[in-house]
Amino acid sequence: VHNGGEDGAPVDDMITYNYSLSADGNSMDITIQGFNSGVPEAEWIFKMVNSQWEPTYEDINITFNLDMSGAESINSEGISIAGGNLFGVPGENQMTDEDGDNIYTTTITVPANSGSDYTFINGVSDWGQKENIAGQECAVDPYNDRTIEWGTEDIVVNACFGICGDGICADLTPPTTVLVHFNVYAPGGPETVWATGSFEGWSGYGVAMTDPDGNGIYNGTIELSENFGDVEYKYTYGGWDVQTGATTGDWCDWYPDDTWDNFGFSVEEHDVYLPIFIWGGGCGQWYSDMAGRPWMIANEPGAIAVGPSMGSGEWWSNDEASLTDRACYFDDRYIFTW
Repeated sequence: VHNGGEDGAPVDDMITYNYSLSADGNSMDITIQGFNSGVPEAEWIFKMVNSQWEPTYEDINITFNLDMSGAESINSEGISIAGGNLFGVPGENQMTDEDGDNIYTTTITVPANSGSDYTFINGVSDWGQKENIAGQECAVDPYNDRTIEWGTEDIVVNACFGICGDGICADLTPPTTVLVHFNVYAPGGPETVWATGSFEGWSGYGVAMTDPDGNGIYNGTIELSENFGDVEYKYTYGGWDVQTGATTGDWCDWYPDDTWDNFGFSVEEHDVYLPIFIWGGGCGQWYSDMAGRPWMIANEPGAIAVGPSMGSGEWWSNDEASLTDRACYFDDRYIFTW
């Protein structure tokens, strides 16, 4: 550092080394102050160990108990924990439910006095199976995972799949959520198309989208916390080899002044119905007079009617009072996919 001039001081200048020796004499920290024209600018730090000393490392056990009773379904291939710098990839640390109570358990040995992000996976094969805690208080950047730190004692973590907090699902209050509807027109696409984005850490997977009626329109939904805020997203075939996004700088580019071609939307207190973009078409949209737009029953007398023949409402029709008495009929939203 000094002889090569990296510290900004002439080679023939005196240099001061500061060192801190450990109590056992087997390690020390050495620091060198760097200068630029005589002004302190940077500091080099070197951690040294006695080459004849073999350090000992202490481990602890972390037991994870995951309640899956709140999940819509449980993957028959298994449940796992993954992520961060210590918990590996999906399937590497599988969890078991030996007594059939929907609480899956595993114990993992890790170095003491450390920490890591992590996430629970409803499956064992890919990141698209991870829980969605985006917008909740325990989600951390960049992937909306959980995080944990520990010292020298064994610890136990009790959790509910998809809900932040310490405890089983019955002990926790789920967040208020809205439903986001993803749609893309991709004729000839694979069995599954994915919506990936900032809401799940840009994994290349995220929301699985399928085309069950074979019309080329893939649909998928996800729940996000109310008032989640701005979301950027793209569509992929799974991973990043095949993807599609916005026309850079055009109206569908959520942040047109940056260099990324991401679609976007904002989550407030209502469900979100996204445009049906055409795969590979930038901001181009697939359009139908009916499909892809939210519809509601008109909030007016006669909007619902029953009769003996087409167009006849002589048996019954809603009146003015029903708009209040049966208000739940008039606030639902309907999506047509053809």
